[in-house]
Amino acid sequence: LGADKYVFQGSSIGADTIIGFEDGSDLMKFDTPLVGSFVDLVIETNGTTAVKVSFAGQSISIFSNSIVTLTEADFAIL
Repeated sequence: LGADKYVFQGSSIGADTIIGFEDGSDLMKFDTPLVGSFVDLVIETNGTTAVKVSFAGQSISIFSNSIVTLTEADFAIL
C-alpha cells in the first residue's frame, strides 16, 4: 500500500505506538528540539517484531508483522 511517514513534532511527544511499521519502506520523521540527531535515540528490541525508541523521556513503541531492524535510514531528523 506504499510507504508511510510517521511525523513527530513539538516539545512533548509522550508515549506513542506505531502498528504495522514496514522496515525499509516506512519512515519516522522528527521535527522536535528533543531529537538533534540519530545518536539521541535509544533503540531497544523486544523480540523480533517489537521495538522501542526512547529519547528525552519520551517513547515510541513499534510493532510489525515482520522483523524490524531500525537504522539511521529509517529516520528523518530535521
